[in-house]
Amino acid sequence: LLASSTSAQSLTLPTGAFLAAQSADLISTHAAISSGKGREANGIMQGTDAKRIAYKAGVSAGVIVLTRQLAKHHPNGARVLLWTLTGVTGSIAIHNYRVTQ
Repeated sequence: LLASSTSAQSLTLPTGAFLAAQSADLISTHAAISSGKGREANGIMQGTDAKRIAYKAGVSAGVIVLTRQLAKHHPNGARVLLWTLTGVTGSIAIHNYRVTQ
């Protein structure tokens, strides 16, 4: 991600964390489903791994564009939004990993 301004630079870390949480959610969902101990509860995400990856990529891209736009006038709000989404998604990934245990 290229930072074109101070606001964009301040989003680098939370954006990276958000993308890591999204990846952890995908991987942990796959692990839970593959183990036979879990199922996808979100109807939109049910189906193939390719569908889940495409959906996550689209949502992640949308969040990044949205927060970049938000940061132009509300940089703190953009950071709070990214960290909040990271926490929620990370919590889901942790839950998914626990299901496989």
